[in-house]
Parts: sequence; C-alpha cells; structure tokens
Amino acid sequence: MLLTFIITLFLSAILQIFFPWWTIAIAAVIAGYLSQTTPWRTFLAGAAAIGFLWLGFTLAVSILGSTAVLPKLATLFNLPHPIFLYILTVLIGSLTAGMAALSGIWLKEAIYYDEDD
Repeated sequence: MLLTFIITLFLSAILQIFFPWWTIAIAAVIAGYLSQTTPWRTFLAGAAAIGFLWLGFTLAVSILGSTAVLPKLATLFNLPHPIFLYILTVLIGSLTAGMAALSGIWLKEAIYYDEDD
C-alpha cells in the first residue's frame, strides 16, 4: 500500500508540472497496476496520495499567492466559506485517483485471470 501511495504521489507531482490535471489518473492506473495489495487498499492509497498532494498544492497557492483569490473563487462556486474550496479540491482529486488506481489493479487482475481458479 505504501508503494502505491509513493508511486502515485511522485508520478502525479511530476506529470502535473507538464500536463493537465487529469494525468493523475494515468499515474494512479500505473501505480494500481504495480500494486501488490487488495483493490480496497489500492483505492485508498491512490485517493490518499492525490488528496495530500492537491491539499499541499492548494495550501501552497493560498499561502504563497494572494489570499484574496479564495473568497472570490468560493463566491464564484456559491460556497458559503472558502474552506469548502479545499474540501472540494481534495474530494475531486481523491475520487479520480482512487478510481483510477482501482482500475489499474482490476486491469492487472483481468490480464492475469486464470479460468482454472
């Protein structure tokens, strides 16, 4: 589970520097395919990795950038408080990466499926 978490975290961080946000799914599929754990743990590892990564990115933008951006974005999305922006960001990234990691481990199970079992 830790290996899946680390692969997803570092591969996603590198890919997001050069490519769009959805490349987290590619990184999570690769990590899920390489995973040696159960599908549930693979889902949790992928979701946690991107949740922490995107929370870190969001906090970095908030702290290093202008703090006036968060209230404006919260108003744009009709959110009652800017903290919900953090929750929404982490939720979207976590679900995307978790499902992609789950797809990766299921892909491996489908490729190595043995009908005799």
